Amino acid sequence: MADQAEAQDTQDQTAGNDDATPSILGRDMGRQTILPFGSRPTPQQQDVNYCDMGVRTPKSELARKVMGEYTFRTHEGQSFATCRYCGLEYVYNITRLTTHFTGDHEPRGGALQPRKGSVKHVKVCGSVPYAVKEAIRSLHRNKTSKQREIREDSEHITSSRRHIQQSLRPMMDVAQRKIADEKWSMTLSVMGLPFRTLAHPMFREAYNFSSKLPGYKFPSSTALRTTLLDKNFNDVKKTAEQNMWGHNFCVRGTVSCDGWTNRNGLPQVNLVIVNCYGEMVYDHADGSNVTKDEKWVAANMIRVIREVGPKNVLQFTADNAAVNTLAGQIVRAEFPHIVFGGCVAHGIDLLFEDMAKLPWIKAIFTNATR
Repeated sequence: MADQAEAQDTQDQTAGNDDATPSILGRDMGRQTILPFGSRPTPQQQDVNYCDMGVRTPKSELARKVMGEYTFRTHEGQSFATCRYCGLEYVYNITRLTTHFTGDHEPRGGALQPRKGSVKHVKVCGSVPYAVKEAIRSLHRNKTSKQREIREDSEHITSSRRHIQQSLRPMMDVAQRKIADEKWSMTLSVMGLPFRTLAHPMFREAYNFSSKLPGYKFPSSTALRTTLLDKNFNDVKKTAEQNMWGHNFCVRGTVSCDGWTNRNGLPQVNLVIVNCYGEMVYDHADGSNVTKDEKWVAANMIRVIREVGPKNVLQFTADNAAVNTLAGQIVRAEFPHIVFGGCVAHGIDLLFEDMAKLPWIKAIFTNATR
């Protein structure tokens, strides 16, 4: 009764002091008061409005219990908590405040406020009643146990989900491979590409390299027929030129010419270079508006030989037409060290044509084609 009377007197005095101007840190908020620095709480000031100090309202039962044993104040934007039993002050941190009562563990980080009346390390309160300490410890153990159960349940669910995914993965992989095979087969069929395209080394190299790039998309058709095509042409041309006459060994080869008809139906002569590195179409000559006699054929052969270098040419070849034989004589007169040879394949073709003119062979062909 005496305590209640004293508390009532204190409230009356506070309410009757209308002329007093409260400080920012000691402003009155009814039953919720933020204490000035160094002030000790009174029983009327134990119910604190946490939001007015910038302190987050506690949600857990443990936090509410712990914070109920402290008084709070703010200074220069920082929140401080003062123990109701020993008067030690800490920078607000719920883990630090709990440790002050239980002494179970050291808090991580967060230096204490190095002001007068504060401490530099968390000290266990020696004045807190045993019942309060045990109540806080019990709530702390319950919270830790619940967190451990939640973590174990989460790990069990994750492990079970991972096991299910691993069990289904082989089945999914087989089904997805089947769909992918069908799509590739349909693509080749619709586009009219030979099936051996997938076995080509360059196709496999491009596919394997692209599959390692996450999110890679095929180049557009515009890029393929413009910039990329030009680069491919220049790269192949550079490689071919190096292989044809850019080395010190095996560069001497053959210059060959052969008559063709281009896509427009016009005659042209392809000029081909052949050596141990392979074959390359070096150039072509348009024969649509010229007389394709021995002088014209020889002029194109001589031009290519000069561009390649006479020292790099051992022979030149053409089919066995009479105009090419005469052209060979003109070329040899210009380059005596170069040998002219007729096309062996063309010679074999002419041989079979002559054989087919024999009466008994002609009769066999005639009966076979009926």
